Amino acid sequence: MIKFKFYLVFLLLATHTVIGQSDGEKIKPISWKDIPQWRSINTSSTKLSADGNWLVFAMLPVEGDGEIFIQKAAEPE
Repeated sequence: MIKFKFYLVFLLLATHTVIGQSDGEKIKPISWKDIPQWRSINTSSTKLSADGNWLVFAMLPVEGDGEIFIQKAAEPE
């Protein structure tokens, strides 16, 4: 029974992988030129207002200027 479950899970994962890659979109491999475009949110740059309704965070790239976002916590977009 354990072998059957293992093979079933393997078959489902293999089928999902094959179907997911057959939609015609080619996934471009990451190159060194892509790294400067990466952005991150540092945990020290996030602040929640005292009443908990507003969130402020900075999205910072590896190189260049970052962006500051002010967002209502109840309406994420």
